[in-house]
Amino acid sequence: MKPKRFFYILLGALAVLLILGAVGYYLASVSLRQRTELLRTKLASAAVADERIEQLGALKQQYQQLAPLLPKIEAAVPKTKQQSEIALQLQQLAARAGMPLPGITFSASTGLPSPTSQTTKAGKVLALPISFQLTGTYEQLQTFLTSLEQLNRYTTVTSLAIAKPNATARNLSLTFNINVFVKP
Repeated sequence: MKPKRFFYILLGALAVLLILGAVGYYLASVSLRQRTELLRTKLASAAVADERIEQLGALKQQYQQLAPLLPKIEAAVPKTKQQSEIALQLQQLAARAGMPLPGITFSASTGLPSPTSQTTKAGKVLALPISFQLTGTYEQLQTFLTSLEQLNRYTTVTSLAIAKPNATARNLSLTFNINVFVKP
């Protein structure tokens, strides 16, 4: 074999090796890019999962701090209207204040009785309107209102009408309209 021919064969082999090396490099870089992108996606997913786990841990801590309050919240705004309980509580408050409570009026029911019938929508909760009359002194009224504020059930006085039967009478005639709240 002549040196010139041998040189061309070597040159051709070198060119083939260069082409194969370039193709191999290209394929390896494409594969590396794909794997790098897959790794970035998995790392991002892992970071999101870690963040969610941290958020859940923080929420669990908040829940554990608030869990003792749940029975109080349930008592303050129960899921049922519990008319007899609230009527008894109002009667006891009036008796402690030294005022007779002749009767309580709940709003008229529409449809079949249910745990939330007789209620009206009041924001995100339901309100059970109650009306009643009391007779007593101004001091007794203050005692009753203070006791009503400290009731374990969330209530609001929507209207209070005070009338004095005559100029010499010591007792006042009080007409209350209150709302007692229920969870929907």
